[in-house]
Order: sequence, then structure tokens, then C-alpha cells
Amino acid sequence: MENLKQTKMVKPVQAPCMIAYMDRLTGLMDLRPFVDLSKRTSIWGIAVDGLVFKKTHEADSDWITASQISESKSRAMLPTTTELDIGYYHRQAFNETIGILKSCGIAADPWKKGWYWSREDDGDKAVVIDMCDGGSDFIPKRLNNGYVRLATHRVKTVQHISVHATLLYLNEGKFEWSLELEPDRLSQLWGISVGKVFMRLTEEPEKCNWYQGIEKAKALSTEFCRISLPKQEDFEFIDKYADSVNDSLTMISAYGVPVDFVTNDFYRHRCLTGTEHGKDGFLSYDRCVTNKSTPCYCRFVGEEIK
Repeated sequence: MENLKQTKMVKPVQAPCMIAYMDRLTGLMDLRPFVDLSKRTSIWGIAVDGLVFKKTHEADSDWITASQISESKSRAMLPTTTELDIGYYHRQAFNETIGILKSCGIAADPWKKGWYWSREDDGDKAVVIDMCDGGSDFIPKRLNNGYVRLATHRVKTVQHISVHATLLYLNEGKFEWSLELEPDRLSQLWGISVGKVFMRLTEEPEKCNWYQGIEKAKALSTEFCRISLPKQEDFEFIDKYADSVNDSLTMISAYGVPVDFVTNDFYRHRCLTGTEHGKDGFLSYDRCVTNKSTPCYCRFVGEEIK
């Protein structure tokens, strides 16, 4: 099954850009490689190399006016020439990310083709960077047609990420639950909560029949956790929570973690369940009897052994 590239609520962005969400209490920025539309009002800007540029311009102005523009919460101000050089170097990726924000109905401005005020000055002139060619120049401060975009370095150092779901980590044969995606534990990330079901992030890479699925589940189980085929009724939760689960899976995939998205029609007909029907059959989600020897898609669920 082909992975979705995005959902209605979550849209990944390409490296090196990150979306900066401002904490309204501290003014610090949370950096995420995706647009989360449930937090659209917190989106402040776009980060490259840890530097966050505001997603919109200030009004064009002379240097004196521009140099006095700042934000107390984010501590944003005119960038230095070095910071504008970073903006120039990443301008194409930055503008593509701006396009994603605009497609979501979020106010955002691409870099303009022209010169931007820096906060560096010398006498009656200030240094500008031209976003057409990256060149620098000294411009009289009195000119009132300079472009202005604020920048800040106020970024949170701890980057644990809420993905709106309970996650399951497998560590030394034991399941550990967390409400956050922890970047330093991505290799241990095993599954996600779907209602009352803890579902593996990925399907098995190849189809298998019911007997093979049972054997694989046994082989994956440990002394402390049981891996199994989902029950037929488990797919009711997959149906019910599919949209929110796919949002969470999109966020997880933005960090390079392999995931397979869930679609109701897919699981309704073509996925193994552990609900047997007679000696040779099992029940699919829509209660169709399928022969146990039929190759089907397979996605395991997990639980702690208490």
C-alpha cells in the first residue's frame, strides 16, 4: 500500500526547514518538520540552521524605523548580515515552505527580490543583503524602501514532541508507554495507540497467510510482551480513529521513522485477524470468512504480559 505523503491536518516540510511554533507563555520556539494545523495559531516562522525567521514581513521602511521594530515575547529583531546570509543560502527551501503555509490558508511571505536591512550600521549608512544575488552593500539609512523580516534564536533545547497519541517503545523486550515522540529513542519506537488497540507502526513487508502470521507473532513476542494478530473487532477502533492516527503517523514519519498509514477500506477486506472461524477460516473486519491459507496483509498488535 502506498504511503500517504500528508493528511488534511499535518503536512511535512523538507529539510533543512522546520516550522517554528511559539510558546505563548515563554516566547520560545518549538521546531517541527511539519505543519500541524491544529496549532496553526502558534506558527510564528520557519527555522533554518536553528535560526528562526518570521513567516511574514514587516512594512517596508527606513533603517531607523526598522531597527526599532522588535517583539518582546519572541525577542525577534532585525537580523545580522550573517543571519541574512543564512536566509539567502536557504531561500529556495524557505520559499517552498512558505508555499505550504499559504496553501493551508496561513499568512506567509516568501523572500522578496531586493535588499533587506540588517541591524549593522556605520554612520549614516546601514548594511543590506540583496536576496537576488546575496551581495551586501551600504545604503543610506534614510531610504524608506528597505525590506524588513525579523529573526530570533529563542528555540527550545528539549525537543520531545507531542503527536496527539500514546506511543509504545520496545526496550529490552519490554513495552514502555509515552505521550511524546522522543528523538533519541526513535529506534525503539514500536507502535501507536488506536483507541484501545496498540498497533505496530508498520505492516509486515510481505503478505503472509494466517498460519505464518501466528508464527511471526510468536517469534516477535518476548517474556514481557505479547505480539499477536488483531482481533476482528479491533478494526472498529481503526475505522473510528483512522484520521487522527494518520495525523500522528505523519508527524512520526517526518522524523524518518517508517510508518504505514491506515485506510478503512484497506483493512476492511485484506488484513489478517486473529478471530478464527471454524478450523480453516478467520473473520475479516467486515465479517467475511477468509481461508487461513490465503496470503493477506498483516499488521500486528501488542500488549504487556502482566
